[in-house]
Amino acid sequence: MKLTREQIHRKVIAKYGRRLQLMIFIEETAELIKEMIRELRQKGNTDKTIERIADAEIMVEQLKIIYNCHHQVEEVKNLKLARLNERIDNDSSEFRPI
Repeated sequence: MKLTREQIHRKVIAKYGRRLQLMIFIEETAELIKEMIRELRQKGNTDKTIERIADAEIMVEQLKIIYNCHHQVEEVKNLKLARLNERIDNDSSEFRPI
């Protein structure tokens, strides 16, 4: 039987515990931060960046399960994105290339 992502997250949390998963979240996000610093120094590696983003997103999903806040996070993200869009619409400066 193939498990869903949520089932896998719950299985991991149940096996290793909340405390360890919170520590791993900190480690994974720190690794993403370090990779972003490398990117700013033009020493980044796209494959590593992708891997670090995936690791951080996996841990964020586990946090949402641990804190039982998936819907609340989505609501806050929607509000923040709407505000960001409004800010961009009201900003008269030119767009910068990526």
